[in-house]
Amino acid sequence: MTTSTVVVADDGGCLVIDPAMTAADVNGLAADLAHGGLRPRLGFATHPHWDHVLWSPDLGDVPRYAAPTAVRRVE
Repeated sequence: MTTSTVVVADDGGCLVIDPAMTAADVNGLAADLAHGGLRPRLGFATHPHWDHVLWSPDLGDVPRYAAPTAVRRVE
């Protein structure tokens, strides 16, 4: 079970927030977005727990953001 948030713009671009809990979940999310014609433009992690910072090449090579403290902890 996971909570992922996708904020969609009128042109199909989207912001992906906390993408998933497992690699399979992230890949499934990427497939669902592609199937719906949605293209991630940004990623955001709300905090530095492992289940909030996952990403997949299938979501694209887009800018990803987090609070500075979160970035330092993940690095």
